[in-house]
Amino acid sequence: MGKLIEKLINPFSYTSYIPEITFITNLTAISYAIPIKENSKNSKPRFSVIHTKSDWYFYFASFTITLFYTGNYCYWFYTTIYNSPNNLQVWQVFMSIYFLFSYLIIFGMQATLLLRRSEFQFLLETLLWIEETCIKRGASNYLQLKMLLSLTMAKFSLPTVSILMSLFGYFRPCAPPSVIAAFIFKCENGWVEDTLGVMQRLFSGLCYAWVWYVLAAAVVVTMSVIVVYPAVMIELWMRCGEIQVRKSTRAVVDYRVGQVAQSLTNDVLSKPCLQLFLGLSIMAEISAMYVLTTSSRHLTVDAAMFFVLMGVDYFIIIHVVLRALSKSYVTSVKFIKNMERLHKRDPWFKRFLRSCPSLKVGMGDGKFFDGLTSFVIWQFCVDRLINLLLL
Repeated sequence: MGKLIEKLINPFSYTSYIPEITFITNLTAISYAIPIKENSKNSKPRFSVIHTKSDWYFYFASFTITLFYTGNYCYWFYTTIYNSPNNLQVWQVFMSIYFLFSYLIIFGMQATLLLRRSEFQFLLETLLWIEETCIKRGASNYLQLKMLLSLTMAKFSLPTVSILMSLFGYFRPCAPPSVIAAFIFKCENGWVEDTLGVMQRLFSGLCYAWVWYVLAAAVVVTMSVIVVYPAVMIELWMRCGEIQVRKSTRAVVDYRVGQVAQSLTNDVLSKPCLQLFLGLSIMAEISAMYVLTTSSRHLTVDAAMFFVLMGVDYFIIIHVVLRALSKSYVTSVKFIKNMERLHKRDPWFKRFLRSCPSLKVGMGDGKFFDGLTSFVIWQFCVDRLINLLLL
């Protein structure tokens, strides 16, 4: 218990990313949001796809509960918001739409991670091996503050989201996302139902604390382990490789390891995983900015806190997490240019470099993440906000 508290309170006491990534992966695996679990041997963190019957029973129980609540919310949205006249305020409509897409998108991400569990496990093992190898070769002081902050934010998001949703379920059992009470307890006073008893509110709060822990875990593991960690590890490998090449030209073949890591990352992030994560980030940021701009005076305290936190979190995701996806491209281009200047007269070296394409995280249709992609995404969010304000 003491080590757990120390890890939560002092996230910057590490000299590598391995403890943080191990801690986050274990924290998400507790909810069985991902079919991965730690299998530690010889004090080294190693992860494998769950294989015992009991683990699969727990996983599919968690998966089924998430599916039930997703379908439940879709039905509630159709009958209460879409297909029924109501006098809801703008922020209430946007909150309802946000949770609708959140349920659908995050459940889609969870299903994608299930189908790509082997690729995910192999990617995680490869990245851990890369970091361990770089440390053995003398790498030190390579931790980046922005990346550590994003991992810390991901780590704290799990309990924060779970607590926040449990409060929504207790104090607003008939408002989204805690609409299960509308079917079980038959709320008659709309979102501000105040006739439910303490036990009924506790039931609603506990249900949504668990469901949103699972949903948040799917987002957190995607953000930290599949987006941020591969980016910083490929960047570290390129820098270590450049040092090794200065000692021996034959060390340039290590570039192939970076290509393998990038290929694994692209396999896990290929359609629809990256598109779902990107769509969730854009939709959440636009919704938060629009509601805070147009309805800030009408928001309740809990709703205002929710939209402010959502706006800040997804602003960081767009400008730090998504920007990290460009690291492999920027670093590999720089590596190839430096190597071309370093060994101009070696025929074998030149031929090998010509066979080394730059590393990219694809977005589909030939597009990929470069150094300006996060700013383009942010500009898109601002443009959509302006369009909504002009309606």
